[in-house]
Amino acid sequence: MSEHLVANADAAAASPYVLEVERVSKRFPGVQALSDVNLRLRPGTVHALVGENGAGKSTLMNIISGMFPPSSGEIRLDGALSHSPRRARRWPPASP
Repeated sequence: MSEHLVANADAAAASPYVLEVERVSKRFPGVQALSDVNLRLRPGTVHALVGENGAGKSTLMNIISGMFPPSSGEIRLDGALSHSPRRARRWPPASP
């Protein structure tokens, strides 16, 4: 197993969060849609995302779901860094 995968597995075991969004930004041509967004969700909790039109709610959900890549920042699912929109679309992971 590579060193990177071991580090990710260790982080996943230690994280109390099911989803972590850290310093995520998204820029479209001529528009800064998101700037340094942070969000952490624990399992079994319920949240609402509210804001004015144009605040970036849909953009954030599209990034979390894997529809758009972030311009910068990190997304972690169950403590493991998610580099690919495909991984986000497969979440939750299959049972072993």
